[in-house]
Amino acid sequence: MSNILHLVTAFKRNSSDVITPWMVDLLAKQASENNIFVLTSAYKRISKKQIFKRIKIIRFSYAPSNLQKISHDLTINDFLKKHPLYFLLLPLFFICGTMKFIETINKYEIDIVNIHWPFPLSLMTIPIRHLKGLKIVNIWYGAEMKIIGRGTDKIKGIFRNIAEAADKNIAISTHTANILKKVIGEIDTVIIPYGVTVPKKQDYIKKNYILFVGRLVERKGIEYLIRAMRTVEKKYILKIVGTGPVINRLKDIVQDEQLHNRVKFLGKVSDEKLIDLYKEASVFVLPAIFDNKGDTEGLGMV
Repeated sequence: MSNILHLVTAFKRNSSDVITPWMVDLLAKQASENNIFVLTSAYKRISKKQIFKRIKIIRFSYAPSNLQKISHDLTINDFLKKHPLYFLLLPLFFICGTMKFIETINKYEIDIVNIHWPFPLSLMTIPIRHLKGLKIVNIWYGAEMKIIGRGTDKIKGIFRNIAEAADKNIAISTHTANILKKVIGEIDTVIIPYGVTVPKKQDYIKKNYILFVGRLVERKGIEYLIRAMRTVEKKYILKIVGTGPVINRLKDIVQDEQLHNRVKFLGKVSDEKLIDLYKEASVFVLPAIFDNKGDTEGLGMV
């Protein structure tokens, strides 16, 4: 049995939180055979230590509790664009994260560190990166690739150093792996797409609704999904699971399009409820657009 630490920017805050459900499921399966720890940033006044499905969650504080909101509700990048003064907290974020990382490695005798979003979280691992017996695994998604694409040679050099310092580099798609290869060269990269557990076919009981699940942000293109309901048979309704900064705008669109009887906002739901929603939906739809900042969905994990 190994002691495995996952270093992440955000993680489930309570049982009804819909954030990164795919990661929670994966780590819960790992926890059946290993000791699984998650190190992430604090969020407001949430407890610094939690246990969920045998996953031990450790949160590091970096500011007064009312200011600890850089992550979770939005990506760190999106939050800083919206609230630029919070850039002043970034040094504290990384200093406190590094200190908690070192403490966690020593206290729980960690064998393997999985770094989700290696840029910039791998910066926290520098002080003990070469600790004897400690294995470091980078897990590359899609968001970092935009930084590489428009980055300077210096930025690309940082990515190359991050990749070379790890014992293994994992990409979640062929596309991500190909971009990495162009930047870091022939470093061994393994492609491991995230999977999902699908209930047995006989468990499916279809009902007349279309389902969307995810954060309510512009790049998801939910506005167009709502407007498309005008062309769908009236026996179908649209159920939207999740919360986010554009929810009020979406509700206004529902009213403008006179679709208030056919579009339902469910907000956050429990894991059990979410499974039932997936099983009973006639269709699941995950749109994507380029938002006004040029951002778009990478590889939608939901």
